[in-house]
Amino acid sequence: MTDADVDGLHILTLILTFFYRQMPEIIENGYLYIAQPPLFRAKKGRSSFYVKNENELTERLIRSSSETLSLTSEKGTTISGEDLFQTALKIRLYRTHYDRLCFNSNLTLLINLLLKHEIEIDLGGSEHILNCIDNLKNSYPDYKRTVDPEKQGSNVQIQVNETQIELSLNLLENLSAYDYSQLFQEHLNLKTALGENGVVLTEENEGESHSIQTWSQVVDFMVSFGKKGMYIQRYKGLGEMNPEQLWETTLDPEIRTLKKVKVEDIVESDGIFTILMGDNVEPRRNFIVENALRVKNLDV
Repeated sequence: MTDADVDGLHILTLILTFFYRQMPEIIENGYLYIAQPPLFRAKKGRSSFYVKNENELTERLIRSSSETLSLTSEKGTTISGEDLFQTALKIRLYRTHYDRLCFNSNLTLLINLLLKHEIEIDLGGSEHILNCIDNLKNSYPDYKRTVDPEKQGSNVQIQVNETQIELSLNLLENLSAYDYSQLFQEHLNLKTALGENGVVLTEENEGESHSIQTWSQVVDFMVSFGKKGMYIQRYKGLGEMNPEQLWETTLDPEIRTLKKVKVEDIVESDGIFTILMGDNVEPRRNFIVENALRVKNLDV
């Protein structure tokens, strides 16, 4: 059992490494479990609830907002209740996939253009992706794609009006066509349901309306709206919880949630532990360098 925050996850990694290296039989025989203490306690009026992470808290806030808000799209369609909740979850999933794919500013500019003009990428590989990108010239007469001579042909520059996008061929080679196709379909579905432009969220009790510029901002508004009148306590560690709270959230066998530790792929697991927790620094350094641009949440 460790703290529910990022520091606790770091400690958990150390503990798992210890058991994996020194007492593997405990894992192999199914005797190792991870407790799931809450990260937040939320209180509104006389009711309160615990949530284990940011994702669960966000979902609870969206659920609360969907009970008192209605959404009207540019097409005049109005949804509320469960339909609004499910739509907000779809927007949230879309944004998760969008953030995962758009991990630097140049890639973000490119993805935005491809989605705006509904350009598909159905296969991987830099050559095919560049051919798909070239379809932008159908919308922009001044579209230009050139190779950066100063970087020995390893980078391409894309000029659209006054916007310049620079991408490495290595990045394009490793760009996931599957991830983009998934994002592309989600974008089309939301665009069909909600339109291209903004939406209006209305408080059903108060009758007050709020104009939201793009449907991708709906989740942010609903989360903020759900926090109204709610006190949210974030636990920095298990020591901040009273013994009674720790019992009812984490230790009580009747209601607790435990995560069983299993090794599904011995070779892959051993490789990851060796890279991240081994004595050899160079593989760990290479791993960090290769994945640094993909980091979205960094606790420092």
